[in-house]
Amino acid sequence: MWKSKHYQYFLFDDTKLLLYGIPIVALLAPLLFLTVSLEVYIEKLPQIFIESIIYTVIICFALRKILIVLRRKFPDIEQTFQRVLWQFSVAVVLTFIICKTIGFTEKLFYQFCGLQDPFVPDFPVAFLAIAFVTLSIMVLYEAIYFFNKFQKALEEKEELRVAHVQTQLDNLRNQINPHFLFNSLNTLMNLIPNQQDRAMNYLDKLSKFYRYSVGKKENTTVPVKQELENAIIYADLLKERFGKNISFDIKNGVSEAVKILPMTLQLLIENAVKHNVVSKSKPLHIDIFTSDTGDYITVKNNLQPKIQAVASTGMGLNNIKERFTYFTDKQMTCKQGEEFFEVNVPLI
Repeated sequence: MWKSKHYQYFLFDDTKLLLYGIPIVALLAPLLFLTVSLEVYIEKLPQIFIESIIYTVIICFALRKILIVLRRKFPDIEQTFQRVLWQFSVAVVLTFIICKTIGFTEKLFYQFCGLQDPFVPDFPVAFLAIAFVTLSIMVLYEAIYFFNKFQKALEEKEELRVAHVQTQLDNLRNQINPHFLFNSLNTLMNLIPNQQDRAMNYLDKLSKFYRYSVGKKENTTVPVKQELENAIIYADLLKERFGKNISFDIKNGVSEAVKILPMTLQLLIENAVKHNVVSKSKPLHIDIFTSDTGDYITVKNNLQPKIQAVASTGMGLNNIKERFTYFTDKQMTCKQGEEFFEVNVPLI
């Protein structure tokens, strides 16, 4: 799209506005604002139109220059008040100068040419007429500038938001526990010699899990159905490793249109395994279910903390909380009882 060299000061191409607006204002202004009868207006139309269009061109381009100067000095949306105040002040002074200049030049011109001025308005009438035109043009330009500036600010904010969320998501992916990969490969090595079918099944699920984590790189949100399918795969990988020492109950009761941030459920499952004992005497059970209202999905586990607490920065849960604030006003909540720990994640 072609843009004029002054586009940055107006945030729109005003070529057509000038091309069509100036003749329209030049035609209507004398009839609407000055003391010209319809008969005189029609009779002297060519003369009146020529004069009016000259004055309108002078006013428009003088205002454009003023707007450019002021927007260089006050370009930001936060400086709108200062910019408008200066514009109003300059418009009043400009109107006064134009009125005096027009009155003086017209008087000399008609005396020199021996012609009769078709309309000789009083100064207050001329001042108010030109002030109305001047302020109308200025308000139009300022309204378009403010609206486009505001839209641009929203777009930039959205771009920053998306970039920030993407960075958070990348950080989250990088937090996939490297020990999980090591343990998965170790499990696979134990299966290969004697249980090749199980080994192939395990390898297939492992590849699907990592394909999901890499394949959703460009997505800031995913359907809950896909996230649950990945959580089931992740759960199967853990069950192969821990056997009957870990169990899952995963239910899907939400619409396919509902979304969630990718890797959320995987991280919460990993968090439960990381901080709780998983053994034959103390099996770990993890429930994943949606609320009755369908607004939240809950990851809940029986609480059996490890005797030696695992060092944690809390980055995982904090990461999820922060990312959700960009998509919904609903808050992610954590609740701990004597025998359970649960995380309620808002759905988008």
